[in-house]
Amino acid sequence: MKKHILILTALLSTLFIQAQTISCSSFCVTNIYNDSVQTQVSIQMIDSGFVNYPYVMAILDQNGNTLSAGSMFYFGQIGETTQDYPSSLSNTDWSNFTGTVIFVYDNDTCSLNYPCDLLNSPEDDLDLLFTVFPNPATTFINLNSIDLPTYITFYSTQGQQIKRMYVESEKQSMAIQDLSAGTYFLVSERSNSKPYLLIKR
Repeated sequence: MKKHILILTALLSTLFIQAQTISCSSFCVTNIYNDSVQTQVSIQMIDSGFVNYPYVMAILDQNGNTLSAGSMFYFGQIGETTQDYPSSLSNTDWSNFTGTVIFVYDNDTCSLNYPCDLLNSPEDDLDLLFTVFPNPATTFINLNSIDLPTYITFYSTQGQQIKRMYVESEKQSMAIQDLSAGTYFLVSERSNSKPYLLIKR
């Protein structure tokens, strides 16, 4: 009996050691379409692995307005597959749509561009007018801005304006204790830059 327990423990340890962290770069939104009942979002998981309780929280247009919202999905997704996620029915024409899908799994929240690419990814840094760290954040954030002066506006995933901040220096700190835990989009009002995804814990 002890021998069997030792073998089982060794096998489980091997599985945990080989488990990899699945990041937002593992996902790609391949299609958004309406069926007769709901809006469906097709998400491809590029890497191997498994994620628990994945769902589409919201589909946002380029202005941060919520066009469709989803709810908790009580299953999972296996790596190297494409899965459709339901969202509320929208009258949007998705054939020429450009926007953002908020995708949640395990304890992570991702902002996935549609057509497929990622927000806040290193290759996109040149397209961003500002960056934020730490991210996720708890009590404060530091902004590094290159297009000044400007206002940075915080939007909820429902498209509501939550906070507005005047930025006049290249490096500026900001307290965020007043924000509830969740996901926010930061948008520069100086020009049409990409929204920046911030997670407050």
